[in-house]
Amino acid sequence: MPLATNLIASREKHSITEAILSIFLLQPLIKPSRFKELLTEGHPLNNRFQHFQIQQSLNFSAEIGVNRELKPDLRSTTPQDMGFIMNAFKNGTPEYILTYQTNGPAHVISIHAMQYESWNLFIKDVSIFLNALAQFQQNIFFHTIGLTYIDQFNWLGEDELEMKMIFNENSSYLPPQILENKGEWNYTFGHTMNIPDKLLFEHINLGISTVANNNSLLTLSHNVARGFIENEKELNEKTITDDIIGEAEYLHTLNKLFLKSCLKEEILLMIGLN
Repeated sequence: MPLATNLIASREKHSITEAILSIFLLQPLIKPSRFKELLTEGHPLNNRFQHFQIQQSLNFSAEIGVNRELKPDLRSTTPQDMGFIMNAFKNGTPEYILTYQTNGPAHVISIHAMQYESWNLFIKDVSIFLNALAQFQQNIFFHTIGLTYIDQFNWLGEDELEMKMIFNENSSYLPPQILENKGEWNYTFGHTMNIPDKLLFEHINLGISTVANNNSLLTLSHNVARGFIENEKELNEKTITDDIIGEAEYLHTLNKLFLKSCLKEEILLMIGLN
């Protein structure tokens, strides 16, 4: 049977099962619990997100006794708000997950699109979500932005899926040796590129796993991130409301270039990237 009959993209018009935009902030969001109000009537995320959960941390201590036994002290410190999770549902399944997490010096907003349809719809919603957050805390600056796409294909053929059927042997991203792999396998690599006053990080994960009915699942994850940590002036100017969209568009372009370099023309046609 032809490749198009045996290889099925995860979605009707593309292969994206999840898109994730991650934003690394220069400062924490103050009092994360107050952002729950954004989901109430009269606020911008009302009817977009249906569930809000605060994330907290508890610290416990323990002592070593004279006989080296562990003596836990179950008296914890006051719970500390570490972030929140907002969940949006569409047709009974997750549509968006918006998270904020803080851990030491790291303060990260992540927006997960679980029913990705198109870049234009995704980035429009991202803008709405970030502007809503900025209503409760103005001038939220960021130093790094990352975009991850997870693409999946199901292989229904009776023979093993051959990587040479999917990927270009002359791609600058993939060593040609991995195209000889058969059966279940996983391959990960990353690299860093220096751009004037910026850093570009790229991470790729590629793997084959066995799923129901002994079919194969091909998963291709591509993450690209852009950091501005070396440019102090630029750091003091980039906010989540004014600068995220342009930077995200740049990363989206890099992701398309990655796919066009890796995938064969027939696969690009299948997912609308020809």
